[in-house]
Amino acid sequence: MAKKAIMSDAMFTVVRAPFGRWVLYRELIFNLTGVQADPAIIELIYKKERQAAESKGQVAFLKSGDYRRHWGAINANLLRQLDPSISQLEAQEIGEQIFSEVMFNPTNYLLQHELEDFILAAREKDYALYLATNQEVAGIKRILEYFQIRPYFKNIFVSDVIGFKKPDPRFFEHCIKATKCSPGHIAFLGNNPRNDMEGAAAGGISHRFLFDPDGEHLDTECAVSYIQIRSLLELFSHF
Repeated sequence: MAKKAIMSDAMFTVVRAPFGRWVLYRELIFNLTGVQADPAIIELIYKKERQAAESKGQVAFLKSGDYRRHWGAINANLLRQLDPSISQLEAQEIGEQIFSEVMFNPTNYLLQHELEDFILAAREKDYALYLATNQEVAGIKRILEYFQIRPYFKNIFVSDVIGFKKPDPRFFEHCIKATKCSPGHIAFLGNNPRNDMEGAAAGGISHRFLFDPDGEHLDTECAVSYIQIRSLLELFSHF
């Protein structure tokens, strides 16, 4: 039997914020600025700013720290719309603090429901597990060590190291090559239709599974097909 692998996103796929991303953002914004904001308003502004930032296209090559600065700028624009009295410089600094809290602080998260059973099922089928994340190494390392799940993943692919970020097909091509698996024998699991599903398709992965239990990306357009699953274990009914 040909070797098979499951490659998964990390944040909001393997780990989850107990009350969702937008409640987490509300708490972080209040703690760092004192600004009180409705999670629905935060979501609306954030998505608009993210779309504007990502419409600029792919960069030739990511330098270390670029991803932090990218998200810091999106968060800064969000903060300035919530409170115009915050200076641009201060907003960028706080925006990067929010990035650190979201991407580095494991106490903001719980393990995804059924993750332990998912890992056991993958082992029973002899599927290798990988993580592929837009992150910084220190952040994902801290998350995995805190939850003691690093040993279950054969390798961790991190945008800050690779030099490209999802959905850039070069990110996925790098990951696929490192697994030594045929793209047809890899399943990609993620919560973002654009970054994960379109990116995986562009990289040649045909088995694509969207797992977005919080419905965070219900309004995200996607140009490729995928299977939407309601639980992690549902993936094994298709792959």
